[in-house]
Amino acid sequence: MGTLAALATYLLYKGGVIHFNSDLEESFWGAGIAFVTVAVVAAVVTPLTAPKRDDDLRGLVYGLGGVDVKGDVLAADRVWWRSPVLLGVIALVLSALLYVPVF
Repeated sequence: MGTLAALATYLLYKGGVIHFNSDLEESFWGAGIAFVTVAVVAAVVTPLTAPKRDDDLRGLVYGLGGVDVKGDVLAADRVWWRSPVLLGVIALVLSALLYVPVF
């Protein structure tokens, strides 16, 4: 809904229905309208939606502990490309290398 609100703001601006002083001002207003739209839709839809059962959330949220990782295929998998620490280090190294300007 937020994306649609921002798109509508942009199209109304480009169509001459609403006026802003610049394209940048339209972008700021579009982002603000999108944010407010998402907040309002979330506030309206959340009470109308049935909550998930505890069994569906177990293992996904911290408050419902008791997760057994021995039976979990992904948690027990020790391949290098699923290691968050290693992937984080690779991302930092690549970021540093690509940040260095080349003359």
